[in-house]
Order: sequence, then structure tokens, then C-alpha cells
Amino acid sequence: MTPMEILKKFNKFGEYYEKRATMKMGKHKYSIRSHSLSGRKWSEWKLYRKQMISMLRNTDVKDWEYMQVYEFDGMVDGIVYAERKWEELTTNMKEEIIKRLKMFKYRIGFDERDKVFRIWLHGVDSFKLRYKGEVEVV
Repeated sequence: MTPMEILKKFNKFGEYYEKRATMKMGKHKYSIRSHSLSGRKWSEWKLYRKQMISMLRNTDVKDWEYMQVYEFDGMVDGIVYAERKWEELTTNMKEEIIKRLKMFKYRIGFDERDKVFRIWLHGVDSFKLRYKGEVEVV
């Protein structure tokens, strides 16, 4: 296991910094990353869709909580905000999330302070997942 490392990178817009670390959930490990323009204020940890699918498949449904933030509703032709409360994740909802992650290019972020995964498709759908077990970023 490699410790957290900070890399200085360049692209067509200039230089930026990338921080890499390892997230441990139970016996599984996942490589995560974060970006910064100045090297001081870091974005939340980013994950790939395949990593989130793997996390959901390798853990029990009872270990997750789910909160819908908003979704697009064609009847009102706009975004409808959901009631913000945590619910137990069901097996059907878990399979639906995996199906949506495979189908669409969701962005996935992890807030280390709140231990919450934020999953969103801009302007269409947004929800949060919270793992009840131990999540460690090294």
C-alpha cells in the first residue's frame, strides 16, 4: 500500500495538483484522487463508476443508507427536490443504482469528513449514499 502522494501535473490550461490515496472499506481497497489548482484547497475525493459498483457489490445492503437529493421530472419540465432524509437501502434500489451507474456518466465524490458518497448526473439526478461501516482514507 502506498501512502498518500501529491503530484504536480500540467495540461493545456496550466499546472494543477493531484492528490492520490487509498480508501479501505472492510477488506477491499480502492484508489481515489483529488485535484487542486493552488495546492491548498482540495476538491472532494473522486471515484470511478466501476469502483462504486464494486463497493456496492462487495458489501451487504444493510450496510448502506440512501438519500435522494433531486431528480428531473418531465411532467413539470424541471428539477424536483426530494425530502432530505436517510433511508435504509433496499436490494431493489441497490440493483437500480448499479444499473444507472452502468448506463450513465455519473460523477462520484466522497466527503471524508461526513463519510458520504455523493453521486450526481448534472441537472438530471442526484443522491447520496452513506456506508455504516468503517471507511478509512490512507
